Amino acid sequence: MPQLRKTSLRTALAALTLAACGWSKNIHVSVAGNDQAAGTIGAPLATLAKAAANSAPGDTILIRGGTYKLNAQLDPKSGTSENARITYKAFPGETVLVDGQDGYCMSLTSRSWLTFDGIRFTTRDTAVGAGMVYFENTRHILFQNCEIYGMPSEHGSENSAVIRCMSTGWPDTADVENSDSCVFRNNHFHDNASPAMRLYDTKGWVIENNRFENCKHAIGGKDEPYGMLIRRNLVIGGELAFYFPMQGGGDGVTITENIVVGTDGGMNIGGLGTYDNQRRNVKMFNNTFYNVGTWLFGWSDPKFDTLTAFWNNIIHSDIALNIPAGADVGSRFISVGKYATERMEPTDYSFDYNNYSMPSNDRSTPFIDGRVSYPDLAAWRTARAPFDAHSIAADPLFVNQTARDFHLAASSPCKGAGKNGEDLGAYPRGDDGTVIGILPGAGTSIRRAASGGHGNRIPSENGYFANGRAAERPANRLGNGSVVAPFGAH
Repeated sequence: MPQLRKTSLRTALAALTLAACGWSKNIHVSVAGNDQAAGTIGAPLATLAKAAANSAPGDTILIRGGTYKLNAQLDPKSGTSENARITYKAFPGETVLVDGQDGYCMSLTSRSWLTFDGIRFTTRDTAVGAGMVYFENTRHILFQNCEIYGMPSEHGSENSAVIRCMSTGWPDTADVENSDSCVFRNNHFHDNASPAMRLYDTKGWVIENNRFENCKHAIGGKDEPYGMLIRRNLVIGGELAFYFPMQGGGDGVTITENIVVGTDGGMNIGGLGTYDNQRRNVKMFNNTFYNVGTWLFGWSDPKFDTLTAFWNNIIHSDIALNIPAGADVGSRFISVGKYATERMEPTDYSFDYNNYSMPSNDRSTPFIDGRVSYPDLAAWRTARAPFDAHSIAADPLFVNQTARDFHLAASSPCKGAGKNGEDLGAYPRGDDGTVIGILPGAGTSIRRAASGGHGNRIPSENGYFANGRAAERPANRLGNGSVVAPFGAH
């Protein structure tokens, strides 16, 4: 009997403790629900707006299958920490579509610690500055396993985008007006006639293992990106993979282990006016570009460019485009500085250990710098030393490019031809199990670094780590000491 009394007392105390702590709950939503209901699985709410209004830090909003047409933007509340996020999640095994109809699906202005998991988003909005999700002064937002599609073309403004991030001031120099430490992982962006991600003012973002298919642009840092990591994404079709004018400057953009297939352009850098704000520490290494029109296109300005480096990339085409030389045309591989007489300075730019190859019958101009054209890699290397001193021009011998298997065959000339003896292209360690594009069953979050915490700091104080491998990235790391780690790893 005494033992029973002790057990009953412990149970009662535990119940009181949970109540006092405001223990997290599940809120259920269904198209067949009722907003006057309790929000339980047996009595679900009818609208996401009601669920958002009823939510508190730590809660999960479980959304049953169906289409949720919004008459107004969803306005989620904020969570308070990694362990007290508010999560919007599709009910397991069911398909959820959030349709913004003639407007944004949601605004995340001054919101933080939110997760969106397994949800489909669309809109038919064509207004100036339109989009699906708006970020401003936003912190620690995670989108994973989502499908984001159907955004119409820009209408009168280049500010339109599927994911649109702005700030309240310009230039910001990475101050509190930027949106910090947001993560897009394992999402599918497709059939968007507007840019998928146009990010004006960000700090410490991670964009990885997404698939971008038939979007006008995939990922862009227009004004002031700081400490952005873009890795292991698959980009197929569209006008441009990476769009980085960086008009307001910015510091620390890393683009690595991505595969880009069949886009009109690979990367745009500069080109919209510099305002004398320095663009620093832009790194693009170990990427594969296949059948891309012009790989690198942009604007060089000695007062603007500092430590911009490209290495271990494969740029290869099976298709002849015959791009002629000209101030307003472009080139096949590099076309930078063509709107001004200034050429790229080796103190600001670095190219090496890349593979440039196109069909032998392609009459395109391969390289243009400061209005000067170069007919092949040898001429480019000689005239622009030390650029591309170790680069090659050879068929990379992919395992099966028709099936989009861009691993290197054993006899590939790109094997071990990279910096520090790595392979060129998106698989620097060979067939090590790395997945580029959407990961099956990924469930991960971003959280603050802590003494003895799990996960890899990305990047660390001594270097950027990918799959446990240190790579060159001097003095740049994500904002707020962010760490990528599995859910539940504490």
